[in-house]
Amino acid sequence: QERLSVEGRAPDPHDVPFEPILSAGICERPVLGRSIVYSPAEVQRANQWLAESTNIYVLNLPSETARWERMLQRLAVLGLGATRVFGIDMSKPAALDE
Repeated sequence: QERLSVEGRAPDPHDVPFEPILSAGICERPVLGRSIVYSPAEVQRANQWLAESTNIYVLNLPSETARWERMLQRLAVLGLGATRVFGIDMSKPAALDE
């Protein structure tokens, strides 16, 4: 926030402090973020559950085809698919009118 404030892109952190994390102390404990090693059978069961129990939707602007392709490639590596949901480019005037 300090850097963005200097650039005029955010309020001064002394005037309007921004605390996005409710329990910041948790993030400061590396043990809470350590990796857990799962057996291949556990990974297979989890992947099967995910494929059978969930749908993945990716919100993506129609013009962002390269980003969509990268997402599909990454999901394919994980053995997952997704449904693309077109977003609305709010930087265009009257975007919601289209």
